[in-house]
Amino acid sequence: MRPTKEQLGHILDYLASNDHHFEIKTYVIQKLRTYAEIHPKFKALLQMCLNERPHINNYHILGQKGFTSVLARPLSSSPAFNETLLSVQEVHKGVLRRGSVELLLTAGEWAASTFKLGIFTNGLESFMGGNNEVDGEMEDDDEEDKEYDPISAGMEISVNGILHRPLIFFTGKAELMSHIWSGTVSEPTPAFQGTMLGHDHEHYLLLTSGATAHFTVIGARSVDLNGKAGFSLWNRNANTEIKQETGNAVYGKVKVGFTYATVTHEFVYSYEPKIVLQAHIDFYDELKLCMRLQRPEMVINVKNTKSAALHSTFDYVKTVHKNYSQKIPGHTIALNQKNNNMCSMVAKDLQH
Repeated sequence: MRPTKEQLGHILDYLASNDHHFEIKTYVIQKLRTYAEIHPKFKALLQMCLNERPHINNYHILGQKGFTSVLARPLSSSPAFNETLLSVQEVHKGVLRRGSVELLLTAGEWAASTFKLGIFTNGLESFMGGNNEVDGEMEDDDEEDKEYDPISAGMEISVNGILHRPLIFFTGKAELMSHIWSGTVSEPTPAFQGTMLGHDHEHYLLLTSGATAHFTVIGARSVDLNGKAGFSLWNRNANTEIKQETGNAVYGKVKVGFTYATVTHEFVYSYEPKIVLQAHIDFYDELKLCMRLQRPEMVINVKNTKSAALHSTFDYVKTVHKNYSQKIPGHTIALNQKNNNMCSMVAKDLQH
């Protein structure tokens, strides 16, 4: 995404049009803001275009009323690489149409997707009463919405950039009601479980002193993705929770050997990050959608073992162990101000 000044100007001019697709306008605004946070050059170009358009650079245009959200939040940083969470939630007529949460590893201008979870729905607007009104204004209907739209929902999972077969939750209203009445997903239900090889490297190096250096690094990642949901047709609300639990371990060994001595250094690096996405939906009188994205507390463990051995008439071996751990406190990732307002309204209703 590297638009020219002219292309960016056309995109901004669209925001001031009479188009009543507020969700699309909200998506465009948040996408531009998210991209500007990551790329300073684009941020300067965006600010320049906004300064040239005072009729757009105001709250009336930039404060769209849609529920769609696009955001990128840093999860961890290190000298070698950074980990970023990218979330895109597309809402249509007050109902989530397509949403995705993606974990990205970035190093300079290089970026790679390690895990992506996507949710897609279709036809669930009928549970909202079929009302297209948003804050007193009517949203335009697409041509496809005028025809019969079957109800369906599913999940897409991508691991290391490889897209797996989509998982279909239900197709048709009868199958949906069957899941609701039977409480199919009222308990945590696994959606994806697997173990992947992250590192596998072995290298020999002959030193000028005559010794041989042997390097070995091997790592693995185990992922457990599960979710649960609860529905109440009487109270017209729903609660969902999606949890990703990951276990990572890296083992490394450096061994330098002479004919009379051997020096070895081994290490084990392990940690178990988790991400929890919770959502509370209340559509009793008006739509209230509260989402909370959390990263629970995480502990990083490092074990080091250094040993030196002399091979002579009497063998001598000395081993030193050193272990340490670092606790990373949990935190809740800020989404946007509109979500904060919705969560305040939901919390106020739950207290009564």
